[in-house]
Amino acid sequence: NIGIKLPLVNIKDSNGYFESTSLTIDAVKENILNFVRTRKGERVFHPDLGLGLDEFLFENINEDLSVIIKDSIVESLKKWMPYITINNIITTDVSDDLGGRFNVTIEFFMNNAPTSLESVTVSIE
Repeated sequence: NIGIKLPLVNIKDSNGYFESTSLTIDAVKENILNFVRTRKGERVFHPDLGLGLDEFLFENINEDLSVIIKDSIVESLKKWMPYITINNIITTDVSDDLGGRFNVTIEFFMNNAPTSLESVTVSIE
């Protein structure tokens, strides 16, 4: 087992008590998802860990805001996950009558496997 998947799900097997990842790339994807969902200041002793993208929920997702979001993600991931390289970030406004929502798709590769492009999509609600 490489890492624990979140949210924690109780499983009863011989590999542990909680569901986990068995491949490094799956653990990296989980790490990115958790990082993007973390608000700055949320982690004790690491006040600059995370992004706080929820502050943009009810903003109009236009080109200027997309650039701000992308720059924030790139700089933060460069600091906290230097073992990956961002290839592209796509922001998509998916707001509906119930309120603001947007998706962020992060295309990346692990530095030790530059030909293997991966992606994760996070819904910010």
